[in-house]
Amino acid sequence: MEIVAILINGDATLKHFYRDVDSVTLASSNTKYKPMVYHKGDCDDIRILGKAVAYLHDLE
Repeated sequence: MEIVAILINGDATLKHFYRDVDSVTLASSNTKYKPMVYHKGDCDDIRILGKAVAYLHDLE
């Protein structure tokens, strides 16, 4: 699992990225949103912009 910056229908977002043999699943960290599954041939509306390599936050 990786976190990617992805463009979906013109909107940029961060998603958990899972690759299978013939599909890609994009999942939100917020569990109230269902994962999005794309198969070969229906990926024209998505574009991977990059991969998150670090997550920094305050522990306060």
